This record gives sequence, structure tokens and C-alpha cells, in this order.
Amino acid sequence: MKTTIRSCLLMILVGLAVTLLASVMGGMAAMGIGLELPHLPDGSTPAAPPLLLALLGALVLVAGMVPLAAGLALDKTQKAVALFLFLAWCYVGNTVMEAHLFSTLGGEVFTTVSQLFTATALAITLAALAPAAKSASPLGGQLKSLFASRAGGSWSWRLPVALLAFPVIYTFFGMIISPLVSDIYNQLGGYLHTPDMYIIQLGALSRSAVFMLVCLPTIACWQGSRRGLVLALGLGLWVAVGASALIAADFLPERMRLVHGLEIGADSFVHAWVLVKLLGKK
Repeated sequence: MKTTIRSCLLMILVGLAVTLLASVMGGMAAMGIGLELPHLPDGSTPAAPPLLLALLGALVLVAGMVPLAAGLALDKTQKAVALFLFLAWCYVGNTVMEAHLFSTLGGEVFTTVSQLFTATALAITLAALAPAAKSASPLGGQLKSLFASRAGGSWSWRLPVALLAFPVIYTFFGMIISPLVSDIYNQLGGYLHTPDMYIIQLGALSRSAVFMLVCLPTIACWQGSRRGLVLALGLGLWVAVGASALIAADFLPERMRLVHGLEIGADSFVHAWVLVKLLGKK
């Protein structure tokens, strides 16, 4: 128990340092090749939050990813790959897509390049420092075992339902919080906007497919209980999809950051429960 706690603390401390360094290096690399930064209407950039908020956001991201990294029954190399795929979509790709749909900040390529540095460095660090798996086996073999655990006919409805689940969850919680933030969208119409519902739904459906793909390695290779998997996957989704970024987004009003942060948390844990329930081993 003490060894596990020490390992997790070490993962958090080293992961935090690596994340901050990679974030700086990623930003410098993106600027070095002349990529356009995100920008507000007044010409300022939201890409450089205050140090304290950047530190807190990075800490939330790292700490939230530790349970996921510690629970995968994979060797260090394959664990790094699984974590990178998860972060590359949830922390980078999904964030960029969401910003593109709901804002006019621009700088999507800059954000992608800079945050990929962070995703890569964090995935490698957590995989290297995570406690050794009790019985690691190849990722491909565990994915085959997962699909072999249920009859083919079962997958024929489970996969489509899992695909459609995220748009439903996303829309449901979005409708709940909409009255709490709609006035802010109107006030900040210079760089925030709400697209047509069909665009939102198409975006949610396409993102759902990628979420399934990047979560499957975690579902297949989890070495703990189902409840532990739901909690770890939900927490990982929450911090990577939005919690860490919203903490550092000081250009947005506090009410919007809080409401959207709680919404993303609800989305993430419900989505994780649905994915584990539908796609987990029998």
C-alpha cells in the first residue's frame, strides 16, 4: 500500500514538472515555426494563462490521469502508447474541435502542436513511473480477448448504442446548463457562439467514435474492478477533456468555467459508465 502511494505521489510530482516543461517547449516550438496563436477580439492571446492557474490546471491533469495509468495491465511501452492515444484525442483533438465549434479564437494548429508536446511527454512519464502491472500482456491480445468475451451478435448492437450514447449524454447535460450560461455566450459574442443544433450533434457523433477507439485499450487492459474502471476512466475523461483547460482559461468568466466544468464532469462519468457497461468484458 505504501509503495503504491509513493509511486502515485512520484507520478504526480514528476508528471507535473514534465507537463509544465513540455507545455513551454510546445508553445515555443509552435511559435518557432510561425503558427498563429489563438486570439481574443482585443488582440490579446488566451494561450498564456497566469502561472498559478497554469500550475493548477497541469496538476489537475496529471493527478487525474494517474489512476488510469496505474491500472493498465500493460508493459511500459504499450502503456505509453495507450495513454498517448487517450491524451492525444481527449486533451488535444477534442479540445481543438470543441473550441473550433464554439468560438472564433482560431489558432487550432498552434494549440494542436503545442499540446501534443504535453500529451506525449505526460504519457511517457506516467507509463515509465507507474507501478508494474501484476500480469502484463500485449495490447493486441487483450483487445482480441475483449471482443471474444461476447458473441458477435452482441457486439452488433453494443457498438452502435455506445456510439450513440455520447451525443445523448452531451445534449442532455448541455440542455441542463444552457440557461446558466446562455447570457454569457450573448455577452461574449465577439469570440463565443453556439452553432446550429445539427452541427453540434454531428460533432458529438464523430467525437463519440474517437472516444470509443481511445477508451477501448483502457477497457480491455484494466486490471481492477469494474467500479474502479468507471471511476478512473471518468476521472481521466473529465480532466483531459475540459477540467484542466477550464482552470487555466482565465479569459472566460468564472461562472462559465465552473458550470461547464461540472457539466463535463457529469458527461465524463456517465459516459465512462456506459462504455464500461456496454463494452467491458462479460
